[in-house]
Amino acid sequence: MTRFHGVIVPTATLFHEDGSVDWDANERLVDRLIAAGVHGLFALGSTGEAQHLTVEERTEIIRWSARFVRGRVPLLVGVGDTSTATAVALTREAERAGADGVVAIGPYYWVFSERHLYAYFTAIAGATALPTLLYNYPHHVGVNLSPEFIARLADDRPNILGVKDTLDSATHMRRLVHHVKQGRDGFSVLSGHDDLSLFALNAGLDGFVTSTANFAPELLVQLWNAWHDGAHALARGTMTILSGLLDAYALDPCGAAVVKAALSLRGWIPCDRPRPPALPLTPESRTELRRIMGEAGLLEGRAPDEGVAAPNVPIPARTVEAAR
Repeated sequence: MTRFHGVIVPTATLFHEDGSVDWDANERLVDRLIAAGVHGLFALGSTGEAQHLTVEERTEIIRWSARFVRGRVPLLVGVGDTSTATAVALTREAERAGADGVVAIGPYYWVFSERHLYAYFTAIAGATALPTLLYNYPHHVGVNLSPEFIARLADDRPNILGVKDTLDSATHMRRLVHHVKQGRDGFSVLSGHDDLSLFALNAGLDGFVTSTANFAPELLVQLWNAWHDGAHALARGTMTILSGLLDAYALDPCGAAVVKAALSLRGWIPCDRPRPPALPLTPESRTELRRIMGEAGLLEGRAPDEGVAAPNVPIPARTVEAAR
């Protein structure tokens, strides 16, 4: 397998009520995810609210992440920025800190052409010996990185060794595998779209980077294990549960706010506040999230909140006991 494979979690960045980073809560979440059997962590992605943090905070989180993870699983660090200079500086910081790789989303706000993006991505990859993964997220960046463009970048910068593809397109995934992954040893193609997790495995991708694994790691690890064990009925059943759970992301435009509310409903974190301008879920959305999570079996054993009973829908067998 490639170094970056399996269930990779873009970890939430947890705060106190006053907005400062809650290091203790972040440590407990990382420990829980590793105990659940995830295959890697990705600090400072969209779910980590990197776009709402200062450069100083991002630098501190990079250093803390490398110290605390201590090589227990591969650690990727998000370095993308609207400024190439800032992205390069964060990339160098990640290498100094001991990260295993960096992930670069394209510069957002302006919709740049491939000429601009080529200079941006090669500047980041050229600033480090670390594996560099491209982050294709056209919904937020405004540009879709074509397989041909990604292949050109990988040819010109040999340490460009992967792509996180957050695009609702099975065809795009298939073309990444065929046109980019084949013939390039060690190149990882990872799905960033939870709805396509099972398809990604069937299509030959190396794994998925999934926000949902923050609060349902046992589901994603079970999906990966079942598929690789040949237990395809279990994999399909797990994907069915996951598909229902993904309705939660329609509750708020900020996915990180949904993830934090879900973590709070499981009793795993003390504070679910995202960093402004994002806001916590409304009471109505939180009630709906509780219903969705209950139907997925994630609230089993917890006392109902506000008089809403959590349905007892068991997760299939081979969940990871350490995650409970």
